[in-house]
Amino acid sequence: MAGTWLAVFLISAGAVLLIWLLRGVLLTPVPRGRHQDVTIHLRVTGPSPELEATVDGLLWLLADGVLPGRIVLEDNGMDEDTRQIAQRLARDNGKVTVWTRDMDWN
Repeated sequence: MAGTWLAVFLISAGAVLLIWLLRGVLLTPVPRGRHQDVTIHLRVTGPSPELEATVDGLLWLLADGVLPGRIVLEDNGMDEDTRQIAQRLARDNGKVTVWTRDMDWN
């Protein structure tokens, strides 16, 4: 009986290790050149209640090292609630920037 549990444990541990290794292959960091900068540009128009979830997912990729770069949220006519969410996200994280129509985008 103990041998059966040991076999089940070893097989389970092997399966978990295999899945973990596969995850590492699938989340291989995006390579970039020495003189390249990655910017994720989100153009947001109107109400976007899911903006925070989208940015949180991208920030997870940035923090995990999978995607090096920064996030730019372009205010392309955001409603007031979405604009406040975007400004809070930019205030709370240095990798997030909000662009408004008043800014020079070059």
